[in-house]
Amino acid sequence: VFRYGQAAPEFGEVVFYRDGKTASVAVRGREGALSILTNGKSDAALRLDANQPPTQDEFTMTLLGALPLLIKPDAKTFANIGWGSGLSVEVALSHSGPVVIDTVEIEPAMVAGARSFSPRVDLAYRDARSHVYFEDAKSYFARHGKLYDVIMSEPSNPWVSGVAALFTTEFYRDTKRYLAPGGLFVQWVHTYDFNDRLFGSVVSALGENFADYEIYETNPGDLMVVAVAEGRVPRPKPLPESEAAFMEQLRRIGITRSEEIAVRSLGAKKQIGPLFTALGAPVNSDFHPLVQLEAPRSRFVGSTARAVQELAAAPLPILEMTGGTHGVYLKQPVPDYVPSLPLRVQSAALEIARVLADRSADPLRSSEPGVIPILLALKRSAALCADEPPKTAIELLHRAGEITLAHLAPDKRRALWVEHKWLDCTPRSSRVRESFEVYGAIAARDANAMLARARALLAGPAQGGDDWDRYLLGTAMLGAHSAGEPEEARRLWKSYGSTFYPRGDIPPHMVYLANLQ
Repeated sequence: VFRYGQAAPEFGEVVFYRDGKTASVAVRGREGALSILTNGKSDAALRLDANQPPTQDEFTMTLLGALPLLIKPDAKTFANIGWGSGLSVEVALSHSGPVVIDTVEIEPAMVAGARSFSPRVDLAYRDARSHVYFEDAKSYFARHGKLYDVIMSEPSNPWVSGVAALFTTEFYRDTKRYLAPGGLFVQWVHTYDFNDRLFGSVVSALGENFADYEIYETNPGDLMVVAVAEGRVPRPKPLPESEAAFMEQLRRIGITRSEEIAVRSLGAKKQIGPLFTALGAPVNSDFHPLVQLEAPRSRFVGSTARAVQELAAAPLPILEMTGGTHGVYLKQPVPDYVPSLPLRVQSAALEIARVLADRSADPLRSSEPGVIPILLALKRSAALCADEPPKTAIELLHRAGEITLAHLAPDKRRALWVEHKWLDCTPRSSRVRESFEVYGAIAARDANAMLARARALLAGPAQGGDDWDRYLLGTAMLGAHSAGEPEEARRLWKSYGSTFYPRGDIPPHMVYLANLQ
């Protein structure tokens, strides 16, 4: 009732139930999946039939066990906080590298109930490398004092009573002590039933204690933060093709190439830290427990923390041009059951590039239904060649630019927006010519040209409507920052920001550009 507003929701078949020491644990079967619930709240769901598509939880649980080994293949000793379904431990054990995985779980009934997921998690129970300790995580680390190459943390949601203590600066400070040199701390954080201020509070607490972190998206509602005590978070290594069982776990969630891991990165501490500063997110602490006090409210109202994902999926290459990193791009689209937002955006961009480059391609047969209206309009390029192109054609051209300019490899960007042979004409409309001039500068990552062209159009008569004007402002500000002119970026925001965003509903990428130093 509290969460869904339903007095008697369809619950499914109960296959396990036990009143434990700290919680009541149930396992239910519903719609082809099993879920394990703590006090009625689902903590993990997966399908036993490998021929069925994975649940969204499987993407998160699989990557929690796999990503540390892709970043640090020589990791031997693992600590895992929270048993869940046991799948994260199962995935890590499917690799030959780990020699021990110590799981700390406060509730014995959780481990008992998760046996229902057999045979998907058999290694987690039978492999001699797997050990379970039933106690509080803080007490465990303090009592044992062991150092680990990897510490994985996947507790329940922080609005569950007592769990928020695993998302505080004190917890991160203490946990860091138990990382071996070069070790990784990996933590799951959700975005659903949360908000940007609370999410920023958690990441700010983590950033206060770790030299660097990098955020990866597993699915639109779940993120993973990888942190290191010294230096920078390493990039993921090539997929270990010799690890057959491990690779099978990755293929289960649609991962067959290394870039499908790297593209999930939403940014590192240096890149996205300024966003949390701009959002005014305080550090979550045991003494100022913002998350413990406010997370239940965010759950009740159903809010979502979107800023980090929206910044990474922005219609401009902001993190690439301001963060000093090189873009990572898919070579081909991912399967449609893969939910990750960065992967879906890049898949859509690849499809636009493919269909426009192939004169015989039928837009109606596109593998990305969301871009079919764009392709139908742009394949009839004569509309853009008219003296006065239809408004809809210009809008769909711009939508294609928003999807592709930040999310395609350089050669494909150049073909679309610099050479644009698919257009079959030299545009006669000044509006279309100016659009291609701006798009061409962005495609080339030419900061000076971006600033000059967008600034000149901003100073002229309004002609494209709010979306185009806002895009020009973002382009000019990004160009200014990248050209080493942050004062000009601030001047542009001061001149146009309140006009273009009168109601204050400023998207995260513009908040970022307006506050970047």
